[in-house]
Amino acid sequence: MLNIFINRLFGKLFILIFLAIVLIVTTFAVLAVDFQKRSILDSLSSEAKSIADSISFVKKDDMIIDNEIEILEFTLKFVNQNEQIKSFIVSRKDSYNLLT
Repeated sequence: MLNIFINRLFGKLFILIFLAIVLIVTTFAVLAVDFQKRSILDSLSSEAKSIADSISFVKKDDMIIDNEIEILEFTLKFVNQNEQIKSFIVSRKDSYNLLT
Protein backbone atom coordinates (compact mmCIF):
# COMPACT_ATOMS: atom_id res chain seq x y z
CA MET A 1 0.00 0.00 0.00
CA LEU A 2 2.77 2.41 0.85
CA ASN A 3 4.51 1.64 -2.47
CA ILE A 4 1.45 2.75 -4.50
CA PHE A 5 1.20 6.00 -2.48
CA ILE A 6 4.89 6.77 -3.07
CA ASN A 7 4.51 6.12 -6.81
CA ARG A 8 1.47 8.41 -7.02
CA LEU A 9 3.19 11.08 -4.98
CA PHE A 10 6.28 10.83 -7.16
CA GLY A 11 4.16 11.05 -10.32
CA LYS A 12 2.27 14.11 -9.10
CA LEU A 13 5.48 15.80 -7.98
CA PHE A 14 7.16 15.03 -11.31
CA ILE A 15 4.23 16.50 -13.25
CA LEU A 16 4.18 19.58 -11.01
CA ILE A 17 7.93 20.18 -11.43
CA PHE A 18 7.73 19.55 -15.18
CA LEU A 19 4.88 22.04 -15.62
CA ALA A 20 6.73 24.64 -13.53
CA ILE A 21 9.84 24.26 -15.70
CA VAL A 22 7.80 24.52 -18.91
CA LEU A 23 6.04 27.63 -17.59
CA ILE A 24 9.32 29.31 -16.63
CA VAL A 25 11.01 28.50 -19.95
CA THR A 26 7.97 29.70 -21.90
CA THR A 27 7.89 32.96 -19.93
CA PHE A 28 11.57 33.64 -20.60
CA ALA A 29 11.16 32.78 -24.29
CA VAL A 30 8.22 35.18 -24.70
CA LEU A 31 10.08 37.96 -22.89
CA ALA A 32 13.23 37.39 -24.98
CA VAL A 33 11.29 37.51 -28.25
CA ASP A 34 9.52 40.69 -27.19
CA PHE A 35 12.83 42.31 -26.21
CA GLN A 36 14.44 41.33 -29.53
CA LYS A 37 11.46 42.67 -31.47
CA ARG A 38 11.65 46.04 -29.68
CA SER A 39 15.42 46.15 -30.18
CA ILE A 40 15.15 45.49 -33.92
CA LEU A 41 12.38 48.05 -34.37
CA ASP A 42 14.35 50.67 -32.44
CA SER A 43 17.42 49.96 -34.55
CA LEU A 44 15.45 50.26 -37.79
CA SER A 45 13.81 53.46 -36.62
CA SER A 46 17.16 54.96 -35.67
CA GLU A 47 18.68 54.00 -39.02
CA ALA A 48 15.71 55.45 -40.93
CA LYS A 49 15.93 58.71 -38.99
CA SER A 50 19.66 58.93 -39.66
CA ILE A 51 19.17 58.38 -43.40
CA ALA A 52 16.33 60.90 -43.54
CA ASP A 53 18.41 63.49 -41.69
CA SER A 54 21.35 62.91 -44.02
CA ILE A 55 19.26 63.30 -47.15
CA SER A 56 17.53 66.35 -45.73
CA PHE A 57 20.90 67.93 -44.99
CA VAL A 58 22.29 67.17 -48.47
CA LYS A 59 19.20 68.20 -50.43
CA LYS A 60 17.78 70.99 -48.28
CA ASP A 61 18.21 73.58 -51.07
CA ASP A 62 16.24 71.42 -53.51
CA MET A 63 13.56 70.90 -50.87
CA ILE A 64 13.24 74.63 -50.27
CA ILE A 65 12.72 75.44 -53.96
CA ASP A 66 10.61 72.30 -54.59
CA ASN A 67 13.03 70.85 -57.12
CA GLU A 68 11.41 67.43 -57.16
CA ILE A 69 13.43 66.09 -60.10
CA GLU A 70 16.76 66.57 -58.29
CA ILE A 71 15.35 65.06 -55.11
CA LEU A 72 14.06 62.01 -57.00
CA GLU A 73 17.33 61.54 -58.88
CA PHE A 74 19.35 61.75 -55.68
CA THR A 75 17.12 59.35 -53.74
CA LEU A 76 16.98 56.92 -56.67
CA LYS A 77 20.79 56.89 -56.83
CA PHE A 78 20.95 56.54 -53.05
CA VAL A 79 18.53 53.59 -53.04
CA ASN A 80 20.39 51.86 -55.88
CA GLN A 81 23.72 52.19 -54.07
CA ASN A 82 22.44 50.93 -50.73
CA GLU A 83 21.49 47.24 -50.73
CA GLN A 84 19.57 47.43 -47.45
CA ILE A 85 17.05 49.98 -48.72
CA LYS A 86 14.39 48.64 -51.09
CA SER A 87 12.25 51.76 -51.47
CA PHE A 88 12.16 55.34 -50.31
CA ILE A 89 9.24 57.74 -49.80
CA VAL A 90 9.73 61.49 -49.85
CA SER A 91 6.70 63.10 -48.24
CA ARG A 92 5.76 66.74 -47.97
CA LYS A 93 3.59 68.29 -45.30
CA ASP A 94 0.66 68.62 -47.73
CA SER A 95 0.62 64.79 -48.04
CA TYR A 96 2.15 64.78 -51.52
CA ASN A 97 4.43 61.73 -51.79
CA LEU A 98 7.31 61.05 -54.14
CA LEU A 99 8.16 57.35 -54.35
CA THR A 100 11.47 55.83 -55.34
